[in-house]
Amino acid sequence: MSMNLREHGKATRIIVLCEGETEVIAVREFIKRKWEENGLRSVGLIPIDLRGQLGNLHDKAERFCRDEKNIAVFTLVDLHEFKGVDLRGFGPLTEKIGAAKKWLKNDFETRVLEKFHPHLAVHETEAWILADGEALANRLRNRGIRPRRNAEKIDDQNPPKKILDELFKKYRKHEYRVLIDGAPLFKKMDFTRVYGSCPNFREFYEDLKSAAQAVR
Repeated sequence: MSMNLREHGKATRIIVLCEGETEVIAVREFIKRKWEENGLRSVGLIPIDLRGQLGNLHDKAERFCRDEKNIAVFTLVDLHEFKGVDLRGFGPLTEKIGAAKKWLKNDFETRVLEKFHPHLAVHETEAWILADGEALANRLRNRGIRPRRNAEKIDDQNPPKKILDELFKKYRKHEYRVLIDGAPLFKKMDFTRVYGSCPNFREFYEDLKSAAQAVR
C-alpha cells in the first residue's frame, strides 16, 4: 500500500521543468483543467520556466528532487532543435526520443532518479494546438482548419510553430504569438482530442497522473 505522504507533511506537489513560456502556458491553461477534472487538485502541478537554458536543467532537477515537498520532477522540453545532445545522427523518431531522454536522465543518483521523469514535447508543444484544430480554426475564423491526427509526426524541417506562424500570417497578418495567441488557444483546446492523437503527450500525462496517485 502506498504511504499517504501528505499525512506526514511531505510531498504535496509535482514540479514540471518547462523549456519556455509555451510549455508553462500549456501546463497552466490546458493540462491543469484535466488535472482538476481527474480529482488531483490536492497535488500541486507547478511549472518552472527554464527560459531555454537546458544547461541548468540537471542542477535544477536535482535540487527539486531532493526537496521533500516534491512528489516528482518532470521535464517538458521540445524535441525540435533539442539542445542537450546532437540528434542528427539518429534515424527513427523513437531513437531520437530515446537519446534525448537518456541525456535528460544524466547520471543522477538512484534515489534522486526515482523521482525524476524526463519527457519531451514532440516535436514542439505547439503540435498539441494543431492536434486539437478546432480552437485554432475558431481563433483564425477559418473552418477549413481541421485537427491533425499525426501532429507529433510533422516533418521536423517544418515544425508546428512554423506552421502556426504561416497560418497566422495568412489569416491574421501577423505571426503566432505565444502569450497573446497561445494562452487563449490552450484555454479552449479539447483535452480528449489531443490525448487521443498524440502518443507522447498521452505518455506524459499518464506518467504525471500516476505519480500523483501513488501517494494518495
